[in-house]
Amino acid sequence: MKRNYSLDLVKLMAAWFVVMVHHFKRTPYMDMSLTTETAFILTSFMNLLNICVPLFFMTTGYLLAKRQPDKRHYKGVIGFLIESTLLLTVAYFLNHTYNELPMGEKDWAKFVLNPPYYVSFHIGLYLLAPYLNRLIASLTDREERGLIALMTGLVAIPAFMKAFEIEYFHTFIRSAYPLVYYLLGSYLRRHPDALRLKQWQKLAGAAGALVLNTVVIFWLAEGGVYDPFIGTYDDILIIIATALIFSFFQQWQVPDNIGSRTASFMARYTLAYYIMGDYYSDIIARNLDFLRVSRNVRIAFLQTPVAGLVSIGVTLVLAIPVAWLAKYVTARIEPYFA
Repeated sequence: MKRNYSLDLVKLMAAWFVVMVHHFKRTPYMDMSLTTETAFILTSFMNLLNICVPLFFMTTGYLLAKRQPDKRHYKGVIGFLIESTLLLTVAYFLNHTYNELPMGEKDWAKFVLNPPYYVSFHIGLYLLAPYLNRLIASLTDREERGLIALMTGLVAIPAFMKAFEIEYFHTFIRSAYPLVYYLLGSYLRRHPDALRLKQWQKLAGAAGALVLNTVVIFWLAEGGVYDPFIGTYDDILIIIATALIFSFFQQWQVPDNIGSRTASFMARYTLAYYIMGDYYSDIIARNLDFLRVSRNVRIAFLQTPVAGLVSIGVTLVLAIPVAWLAKYVTARIEPYFA
């Protein structure tokens, strides 16, 4: 089967955005008043970064759309658990050593058993995927689109109402946003031409949604600092932007060359970037405070894709060896569960 390099690019972009999000949240931008043109540009960029986890879940829905509830599928979760445990163990030692925190078996167990939320969400989606696929297969195309619209409304409307301090719906409904992205990814797998737009229209639509999101955030902030007033992953404008950008990459015919093959290799380790990037970007963002320049210059450097490249570069150097070791150990253990 021919390798789909476009999906590898989606996963790499999502991983880079994750590192950048963590990087942003440890920089002076979080204390910047939302009143200037610079703040508007940076907030729009922050909105773009917020499609990171949604892209991850959409890719999961796309890749698992045809899985069935059999032994072969469920063996896959074993490897995921082994890999994530090893990665979290390394992250634990990095975090506690750098921050000079006490280390012990109980602390380690607590750290590993409280992973980043997307790890838990991914495991849940992976376990549910075959049964979700059976449910989707029993629906007509119209019923499936109705389900996606209903789930999107149940997730996005409470998020928007929350911005006005209205909690008509219980907040647990908002937590179902991974299902929305899974359903969208699954639907685009079976209906690749569902979004009948030209490639440039998809990018323009996504950009428009992200900028409109910034306008709403500025309006609700009333001169205050950045805060996800209308939600992040459960925001309707983020959902729209994510779907359009994912569809753009889905339709992009990436040629088979050294660049795409390199991207494909790096995409194997996205879990490492997700887990480890948080701690690396934290260290980098704090250590960049030594820059003897004005606050505005420091902000301009820290909140740019260039600074993010520094963070993800360190993440790659440190995470790939750990991820390779995790996959090696996983390959040796998995046969015992055959």
